[in-house]
Amino acid sequence: MSVLAVASLDAGACECSYPFLENRTVIEARHIFIFQLLGAKAEAGEGDNPPVNRVIAQIRIVKQLRGRSEYASMEYDTFWCCGTRLDIGHFYVAFLTDTDGPFVGNPGNLIEVSESAAEDVSGKLYDVVSGKRTLESEYGEFPSERLFQVPRPPEPCPRPAAR
Repeated sequence: MSVLAVASLDAGACECSYPFLENRTVIEARHIFIFQLLGAKAEAGEGDNPPVNRVIAQIRIVKQLRGRSEYASMEYDTFWCCGTRLDIGHFYVAFLTDTDGPFVGNPGNLIEVSESAAEDVSGKLYDVVSGKRTLESEYGEFPSERLFQVPRPPEPCPRPAAR
């Protein structure tokens, strides 16, 4: 019993404060833009236990797809539970309902795209934004999966056919 009690202390539930990215997010977004992550700096907190995992990043908006956004920076969290993993130099699409306040990115409002997709005005991203196709049909069931700090576990192996 002691071993089970100690082992259960390591297990922790994780619940994100944002909903998963889905086609509804695209439909409701008043501001959609493609940006490139130019740089990022972790913000150290004083006396925090655990330490603050907030990152302030510099961005360059490459293309406005809907609405108008003037952001030159964004914030995101790198905590293992629901944190965001972004790479400097990569391109992302933001789906925001408003632009009041700071731009806080997370897997609930971002997807990663290639540089060529960012420049292609007739590709699948534009079909999604225009409503011709759904986010899930073009980018899969979990379109922002790569942005999670801890990826979801792989699908279970298929059961062998009964003989």
